[in-house]
Amino acid sequence: MPIPTIICVDDELFLLRSLAETLKRKFGEHYAVEIAETAEIALEIIAELQAEQIDIPLIISDQIMPDMKGVDLLIQVYQASPKTLQILLTGKASVEDVGKAVNSAKLYRYISKPWEEEDLILTVKEALRRYYQDKKLAEQNQALHRLNTDLEQKVIERTAELEKAKQAAEMAHQAKSNFFSFMSHELKTPLNSILGFSQLLAADKTLQEEQYKNIKIINRSGEQLLTLINDILAISRLEAGLMTLNERQFDLHRLLNFIKEMLEVKATEKELKLILEWSSNLPQYIQADDLKLRHILLHLVSNAIYLTETGTITLRVFENQVKNQPIDESISLHFEVEDTGLGINSNCIERILFNPFKSTLNSDLTEKIDLNWSISHEFIRLMGGELIAHPGVGQGSVFTFEINVKAYTKADHTVPEFTLTASDQAGIVLSPELLHSEKLCAQSLAMMPGSWIKQLSQSAAQCSDRQIQSLIERIPPEYSTLAQTLKQLVEDFRFDVILELTDPYVYK
Repeated sequence: MPIPTIICVDDELFLLRSLAETLKRKFGEHYAVEIAETAEIALEIIAELQAEQIDIPLIISDQIMPDMKGVDLLIQVYQASPKTLQILLTGKASVEDVGKAVNSAKLYRYISKPWEEEDLILTVKEALRRYYQDKKLAEQNQALHRLNTDLEQKVIERTAELEKAKQAAEMAHQAKSNFFSFMSHELKTPLNSILGFSQLLAADKTLQEEQYKNIKIINRSGEQLLTLINDILAISRLEAGLMTLNERQFDLHRLLNFIKEMLEVKATEKELKLILEWSSNLPQYIQADDLKLRHILLHLVSNAIYLTETGTITLRVFENQVKNQPIDESISLHFEVEDTGLGINSNCIERILFNPFKSTLNSDLTEKIDLNWSISHEFIRLMGGELIAHPGVGQGSVFTFEINVKAYTKADHTVPEFTLTASDQAGIVLSPELLHSEKLCAQSLAMMPGSWIKQLSQSAAQCSDRQIQSLIERIPPEYSTLAQTLKQLVEDFRFDVILELTDPYVYK
């Protein structure tokens, strides 16, 4: 292994050899000592040592030399070998020269001539220690830099892998959403015929009782399949983050009465009592997503009826009291559905709400749970609340949630009032925002051309949702309510209603 070399430079040969002997005697075991009588020779020695990759920890140079001042030599040495430490020997160097050496050559020390041997040895010893300390620190910094570079590269690679995995997951998620959308449409296409023709056949007065019952079974099974398809599609939209709130001002009291009126028949059939309770300070008009709220309450109450054999189902709504609450400001509403049914095992609540395809309840309830649990839960979350379930007092279950809404002291552009019809009781409800304040009737089509109405009738008779949709697109913008209502009828497969509307024009 090459031995590190100390270079001594002085034009006075006697002093040069004396300096070299002193250094060899003290440091010769671990260092070689080279001498140069001129600056030119010193630079040649440095070039040769560097070519052989030998360390040059220290150079000691006289200041006054005939060919080049010591300070100028050290500046060139610094430029050629910046890590080499320099000691200047001088008896006549000016302050200006010393300052130049410090600033331009990073001079380590200067020693006055004639030097004290002990001072020289201590200075050289400290310089060598400093050199290797700096070298070790530089190596550590290089190692740390390499480590940081490697780490940064790994972070870049891992980030790229994560981004690739994220893109793959998003593509898979999008593929799943596209699959659900495609399959729901493909399943609805034959379902159009099943529901449409079953409704047309059911309207035939010449049917025998047994035939009528069979047709109703077909219709009911088709509606159940339609509900399942829509539920799966809704979950897909929720998972994809495509579901948004459609908030507006509406009459909360009317909505609660609608829930009670719609489900009271079902409760009465099971000899159950359906109770609606709300606090005296409950605002009548609020701003929220009334369609999602209606879906949530319909599911919770109808599910409570389904799981209860005897007793009561209670829907409670009240405002959480806040002192000095300003008028027409955001308030917190508490909704609660309590039943006296079988009750739900608390260990299964999380599986009900978070795993719509793996719901596992008490053994008696295994087949009584549908996807609406997760849909309702996600709707509540979308509205800023959380669905909480816990056992009732004595028996049964209580489901609660709270949402923040804006309350109003009077109506201001509330959605049109809607009424409960026979079709509602059958389980098909037209969205209230699609119903005009006047009931849809044959006269509602009077503004459309006769040929258009005839095509609408023919498309409804064929249960063709695509043809009807193309006809709806031809309705002028000023009759958007009619277009939206017809679209809702198609989505609900109420082709029989469309035929009734067109009959006076087709068969007059």
